[in-house]
Amino acid sequence: MRGVDGITIGRRVYISREDEILLRHELAHVKQIVENGVVRFYWRYLVEYLRGRRAGMSSVEAYRHISFEVEAVAAEKLVTGNRSFGAAVARATGSIARSDDEAMRDIVEEERQSERARPARNPKG
Repeated sequence: MRGVDGITIGRRVYISREDEILLRHELAHVKQIVENGVVRFYWRYLVEYLRGRRAGMSSVEAYRHISFEVEAVAAEKLVTGNRSFGAAVARATGSIARSDDEAMRDIVEEERQSERARPARNPKG
């Protein structure tokens, strides 16, 4: 679609470019779909959009007023010092912008790096 940088279909994310902010936005939609269910998410999304249009909003205004979009825009602003946000969502949903195999390799590698970064525990207290 013209002018669309990313789209979430079910638990799959498709983005036009590698961009952490865009990925956060789309992964917020994955989380919303997981929490609401696919049918309910898309039904509410459509109903909210149509209500905005019937209220006289432009297409862009109606889109920006959809509660799921408001939440996804807020997720764009989350500050993370590493890639744990994307990895956490990927683990929770089994989905990421790339293939599942690539995502799993990245998640495993991030987990390994995280384990190495943690200080060793002294079992004797």
